[in-house]
Amino acid sequence: MGVVAPGLDIDAKGTAIKIVENALPQVFGAPNTGTIPNGGLSSEGGFSDLITGQDKQAHQYTFTFAPGTTVSKFSLHMLDFGDLNPSNASNHYVSMTAYNASSVVVGKAELSYTTNSGLVSAQYGNLNITGDAITASPGQPGNWTWEVSGDSIVKVVLNFGVGFDPNIGFDTLNYCPQSP
Repeated sequence: MGVVAPGLDIDAKGTAIKIVENALPQVFGAPNTGTIPNGGLSSEGGFSDLITGQDKQAHQYTFTFAPGTTVSKFSLHMLDFGDLNPSNASNHYVSMTAYNASSVVVGKAELSYTTNSGLVSAQYGNLNITGDAITASPGQPGNWTWEVSGDSIVKVVLNFGVGFDPNIGFDTLNYCPQSP
């Protein structure tokens, strides 16, 4: 609790660790043409799950808040998603779901697209570019901001389904506590 942000706990599938640009541990490299370790992260750094990434598994994160705290909005910037497809999947799906204290869904955001046998998507084009932390434009998978809103959020789950990229990072986490 409170390591990344006051009153916030991050539970990862493995272990969430702090990462910074151009330093070890490296969880991704960007741009794809001249790799900088964790290239594109904000100057404050971010976090990722190094163990899950090294095991080439799908990430999953559960964000919870200090007892008695609820939020109305939660956002998180994801970097370098989509330029690696170790399972050669053609379908790609990630969701961020917000829950209230009764475990009722109060907000949800999704990222879903398909690719051909390589890294090309009709929606996002060449994912070597649009899935890279430095070359992707905002709103492309490699430079994606997650945001969920709802009343009395106590838990947010970021779940990576089919077609995941294990070498990703996160920064710029924000949330709005609600008044009691």
